[in-house]
Amino acid sequence: MLIRIGIHDYKINFVSEQQINTAYQQGKRMNGFINFDKKEIMLNVERDVITQSETIIHEVLHGLMQEWNIQDNLDISDEIEEKLVNTLAKGLIQVMRQIDFHRIVENLKHKEE
Repeated sequence: MLIRIGIHDYKINFVSEQQINTAYQQGKRMNGFINFDKKEIMLNVERDVITQSETIIHEVLHGLMQEWNIQDNLDISDEIEEKLVNTLAKGLIQVMRQIDFHRIVENLKHKEE
């Protein structure tokens, strides 16, 4: 599936944690990763659907920060961006759960298989 962030379409891929760590090159536990160059969002297939749903929102927020150049415009560090994205993603997933967003993610995952 593709998701549009700004003017770019990003492919959502459900992959192993090892593939995410290899792409991100951090060697820590990862739920997902957005690759701006490849225009893809990688989601850890091993996580539960609620975590995957929150991770999609989290990575889309990073995409919006990148697309609209928010980090530079507001002169915020990578650490502050991560805290901001984490907080917003957790708040948004609470709202999204009310509309069964996690079922949409579950359907996406099964289409990939």
